[in-house]
Amino acid sequence: MARRSRSSRASTPDTDGANTSASPFAADTIDVGFGPVLARRHRNPDRTVGGWVADSAHAEQDVWVGPNAFVLGNARVFGGARIDGEAMVVDNARLLDGAMVDGAAVIGGDCTVGRAHVGGHARIGGRAHIDGGASISGNATVKGEARVLGAVVVDDEASVAGRAWLSGGKVTGSAQVSGDATVLAGMVIGEATGEVTASSIELARPETSDDQVDLEVALAELDFDLPPFDEALTD
Repeated sequence: MARRSRSSRASTPDTDGANTSASPFAADTIDVGFGPVLARRHRNPDRTVGGWVADSAHAEQDVWVGPNAFVLGNARVFGGARIDGEAMVVDNARLLDGAMVDGAAVIGGDCTVGRAHVGGHARIGGRAHIDGGASISGNATVKGEARVLGAVVVDDEASVAGRAWLSGGKVTGSAQVSGDATVLAGMVIGEATGEVTASSIELARPETSDDQVDLEVALAELDFDLPPFDEALTD
């Protein structure tokens, strides 16, 4: 998904949050490539002026939104989640407590990100679930119904899709993990591995972890059924 250009209306505020013409938290119409959106600046926990949150989206008071970050569409951001850099959270995406998104990452679709870091130019979409200390960076993509739960690293141009289950290890280079493939701790899927599917790697799916239980409980409590804001990130 190409990075959208931003309207001049969505400019960075003064560092002290001052705005001589109007309240920095007043509603305004911005356009970052999805069409005009009514939004307002987020008040960060330290009371500084944060990035833009669309009126159709939601970011709790404990959430940190950097001055150049965006929460759009029907996205929901909870607890101590942090969005920084030029990151965007769109569609029906949900960020839970412990999520950290920065760089130029885009989180969209119907995905859920818990205790994990997503940075660089990474793209998360579909109905993917990411939690348990995972790290997604570079130009990596995670989509479909993939589960990335645990001390997992996905970076470079790597892609995780389908119903893949990653509970450890590293996916790097231009490797592709899809289908019903499982990647466990200690495994490295890289350039030489190529595409990994259920037929090319016969490993038992791990038992449900505590992280997965916590995530499924959180999802049940945050059950939204909303239309997608940006089809480009859906699988």
